[in-house]
Amino acid sequence: MYEVVKVEKKRDRNALVAELDKAGAVFRGNAFRCCFHDDKHPSAAIFESDAGWRFKCHACGAQGDVWDVIAHNQGRTPGEVLRGVENNSGRPGDKPQIYDLDGLLAAIPGHGKKHYLYTDAAGTVKMVVVRAQTPDGKTFRQARPCGGGYAWGAPAKPWPLYNAPRIAAADAVVVVEGEKCADSLGYFGFCATTSPGGAKNAQAADWSPLSGKEVVLWPDNDEPGGRYMADVRRLLADLPRPPASIRTIDPARLMLADKQDCADYVRRLWDDGKTDDEIRASVRAAIDDAEPVTMTGGAGQLAGEIESIIAGKTATVPLRWRLTSALTNALKPGTVTMLCGNPGASKSFMLLEQFASWHDAGYQAAIF
Repeated sequence: MYEVVKVEKKRDRNALVAELDKAGAVFRGNAFRCCFHDDKHPSAAIFESDAGWRFKCHACGAQGDVWDVIAHNQGRTPGEVLRGVENNSGRPGDKPQIYDLDGLLAAIPGHGKKHYLYTDAAGTVKMVVVRAQTPDGKTFRQARPCGGGYAWGAPAKPWPLYNAPRIAAADAVVVVEGEKCADSLGYFGFCATTSPGGAKNAQAADWSPLSGKEVVLWPDNDEPGGRYMADVRRLLADLPRPPASIRTIDPARLMLADKQDCADYVRRLWDDGKTDDEIRASVRAAIDDAEPVTMTGGAGQLAGEIESIIAGKTATVPLRWRLTSALTNALKPGTVTMLCGNPGASKSFMLLEQFASWHDAGYQAAIF
């Protein structure tokens, strides 16, 4: 039975696509943006071989089958995953093994284990992230509510943000990378959040709880941290109702070393003998010094244009012939107006007359 399940899953295209989707892949047909590196264009693809469906990335070299992706998503080795299948056929009708929170921690190897609860705004647990330190480094695994307990595997997307109840009650939120960083700021009374799945999976989370709020981005001082916050900034700007403002902290200005984060910043202040009140004041100063970010794209761009119009910085430029303006909506902000006509129809004379009218009215205009 174990070998049958193992082979059947390899031959199931949908199973491979579903697991790659969990890992953050963005598909276009059989091609997808690789979830194993920061892929800007579809560099990977799935294909059918004699052994079943497989994937391969031509940019980073990642390759394998559905079991390799399942192992990646669960933070285990393929051998560990397959040994679990040997004890549980893994068929859709089979019941997954159910754990309580202590059982989740006991079920994975390593030390320094810690779990983080992702809830909705009412406090109902939607997802659990378990962190452990192994000889090969940190490992993270995801679990979901199931049968009165928890089963391994991420819930359906979009995933919740960390600290959802505090976000709902806050006017300002700091976005960081990782639960440890969010907790380090939360200890001092700041509302901080992050998304599950690491720096490559910002798009897998639901960022709508930040709509209308003041948002400060605090990136880790490395390239992945910068890319993560760039993804978050884009996702926030594209919300139907974007944040009231987005500002970002430059970690270099805080004298953070390469790869350090806000938790390292707090730790440094603590090691320097600062009191809780002094640390809180230093974090507040870092947040207050964050630089404004111009939201671009989608709703963010529209919001910026509306604010510009309200402030009087942007306006529709009138034509000399006001009936023409009313009939054509020409020269509205962000548009290009084309003047067409037969040769000798006095198009050039019309332009000169129009520019003279703008000059007399005090508008700045140029003819090339």
